[in-house]
Amino acid sequence: MANPNDQTDYIQSAIDNIYTILSNYKSYIGYKILEKTDDALIPLYPAITIDFDSMTEDWKEMPRRKTLSMVFSITYYYTSMSDKGVRQGLRTGLSKITNVFRENFDLNGFCSQLGAEVLSVTPYVLAKGEDVIAGGVIVLQCNKVVSVTFA
Repeated sequence: MANPNDQTDYIQSAIDNIYTILSNYKSYIGYKILEKTDDALIPLYPAITIDFDSMTEDWKEMPRRKTLSMVFSITYYYTSMSDKGVRQGLRTGLSKITNVFRENFDLNGFCSQLGAEVLSVTPYVLAKGEDVIAGGVIVLQCNKVVSVTFA
């Protein structure tokens, strides 16, 4: 239960759970680097970054429970556009990451009541420094129910 003065960082907790899930499936997905921010220097591909996008708060049972809907962008940097077989590899990588999130829809119990859902999967050509990289973005929404107590 949370107190109105609760200082729990739900965003960081969600990022940590997303990171843990992706780490557990490293060999299945086949990435080399996993970072908790898109600002990271990425020397090797494939790589995955996790970024917070937005959050909304909705009171369900005033004043006892609220739902936090947090949206994250999971960016997948596959490989240079000049590499052979880039389209098939990119599709396979995005599909595997999406399947991992669907299989772990409660994010290790973090959002066990309402779960998380993949909102979109979009392949992109991404610029990272001077490189042009084939990649994509998976938009993931985590819905966390928080019980609130008043002292």
